[in-house]
Amino acid sequence: MGYLNLGMPQDAWNELEDIDAKDRARPEVLKVRVEVCRALKQWEMMVEVSNHLRKIEPDEVSHSLDQAHATRRFKNEVEAAEILSMALRRYYDDAPVRYNLACYWCVMGRIEEARAMLETAVKKDESLRELRRRMRIWSG
Repeated sequence: MGYLNLGMPQDAWNELEDIDAKDRARPEVLKVRVEVCRALKQWEMMVEVSNHLRKIEPDEVSHSLDQAHATRRFKNEVEAAEILSMALRRYYDDAPVRYNLACYWCVMGRIEEARAMLETAVKKDESLRELRRRMRIWSG
């Protein structure tokens, strides 16, 4: 993470590659790899690593958010929204899942659904209120 904080993602990647093979699959290593992939814009790899993390740490919502983000970059909003729709079943009260799903729906033209999802996200997390005001779909 130090290399990432210094803006040196390739060096961070190289350090990850130097980790013993048996330790590379540890969740703490994979979480760093996700962040390195994000910095390097290695979206396909980020999708794969995040998906694996979702399987080994199913209670961690951030893995679904990471996978959806990378999927949007690597593929499209439709597939990213599908990931978050599945995540919403498991993490029903999670405001960031709802917020991101609303964003994808908005881009897809599902404005009314996006507006309703965004309103629910704000009710669950007041810190999203300012973001809601900035979104063009919000009229109030």
